[in-house]
Amino acid sequence: MVVYYKPATVAEALDRLAEPRAKLLCGGTDLIVGLAADSDIAVVDLKGVSDLPAPLEITDTEVRFGPTYTMTELIAEPLLQAEFPALVEAASQVGSVAIRNRATLVGNLCNASPAADTPGPLLVGEATVEITGIGAAPLSEFFTGPKRTIAQGRIVTRVILPRKGYQTAYLRLTRRKALDLVTVAAAAAVRPGSAKLAFAAVAPTPVVSDWLPVDVADPAAIANAVAQAATATSPISDIRGSAEYRAAMVKVLGARAVTIAAARRQP
Repeated sequence: MVVYYKPATVAEALDRLAEPRAKLLCGGTDLIVGLAADSDIAVVDLKGVSDLPAPLEITDTEVRFGPTYTMTELIAEPLLQAEFPALVEAASQVGSVAIRNRATLVGNLCNASPAADTPGPLLVGEATVEITGIGAAPLSEFFTGPKRTIAQGRIVTRVILPRKGYQTAYLRLTRRKALDLVTVAAAAAVRPGSAKLAFAAVAPTPVVSDWLPVDVADPAAIANAVAQAATATSPISDIRGSAEYRAAMVKVLGARAVTIAAARRQP
C-alpha cells in the first residue's frame, strides 16, 4: 500500500522521511514508474514545502538549483545556455518533453542511476550539493553506488555550480536517438592547458577525473588524457552494449567532448 504525505515544511518532510520505506517525491518521473514493482512505500511530496530554496538563484560567482527546478526550465535558461552548454545538452536528452516538464535536476542526481545524463556536466563543473544534516559536499563524493547516495534519509536542498568560465561539452551514445538510457556518455570541461572528464554508464557511479594537463590542439595529447581518465571506469556487458564496446566508446566520446569543448568560447 502507498501512503502519501504532503508536508508544509522541511522539518515536517524530514520527520516523514524517517518513516520506514519513505521516498521523496518532487518530479516523480522515476518514483512513479517504480511503484509498479514496489508499492509498499510512504511517499513524501516536496512540492508543497514552503521553506525550500528557490528553484534558481544566480549570483556573480555561482548558480544555485533548488529541488523543484525542472529540466525544461534549465534548458530554457539563457545564462545556462551560454555558460554551461554541457548541462543544457545533458538535460535536453532526459526522457521526452513530457518527462522533462516534470523531472527535476536534483531528482535526477538523487535517483543515482549510473546512466544518468546530468551528473557528468555537473561533476566536470565542480558542483557541490547542500544536504540537510550534512551541509555542503562535493558532488564527486555524493554517489556511493547504483541508486545510492550520501543523502539517504535526508533532503538535497541545493546544487551549486560555480561560474568559473570553463568550456564544456556533453555527448552520449544510445541504441536509438531518443527515449533510451545511455550506453556510454562523456562530459568534458576545458580550461587553458588542462581538461577534466566525466563518464556515465561505465561504472557503478559516475566517474570523474582530476584536471589533466593537455594540449587541446594536439589529438594525440587529447587521446592520452582521455585514456588516463578512462582508467577509473569499469564497464560491464548488458543489453545495451558489451564491456569491450563501452571501453572503446569511452575513449571516442571523451576525445570528441574535449575537442568540442575546446572549440567553444565563453560569452
